[in-house]
Amino acid sequence: MDQRKTLLIILLLFLPGYSFAGKKPPKNIAPIDITELHNLSFPVQVSGISINVIISASDGNAAVFNLTGEPNAAVQVSFVQNNFKILNTTTGGNSPNEKIPVNSWTFGGSVNSSGVGVLDANGNLNNVRVGATAVVDSVDLGGVYLNSGTLRVVYQ
Repeated sequence: MDQRKTLLIILLLFLPGYSFAGKKPPKNIAPIDITELHNLSFPVQVSGISINVIISASDGNAAVFNLTGEPNAAVQVSFVQNNFKILNTTTGGNSPNEKIPVNSWTFGGSVNSSGVGVLDANGNLNNVRVGATAVVDSVDLGGVYLNSGTLRVVYQ
């Protein structure tokens, strides 16, 4: 292995999504709109070191969303994908050492740790925050790691 230290730059983008359990929303309930204000961004890491990079929901690098929907309605946010990985866009992201697992999703801000919150009287729920852990292995190649996932928001 080359003795030079290369850097890992890790960034995770979210795709908004909402669900009515596979059905169209009833006509009298407002659909949920999701606006991403900040994507989840892991700090630069030195390659060749195994480390869990933890971004809590209260961290400045957490993803931040605003929601709009049915006034005074309870909602729950969750991350959809299992076995989620960010991919090395510098080298192609095809081999195992070009994929970094991201797990241990955390929620905060205006939702509780289970992802549950209540839209206000105007149908707004601002500052929904999402954190996670990137599991960096010492054999992961240096480069820029990206991927996008889906944040699901459902009425309770």
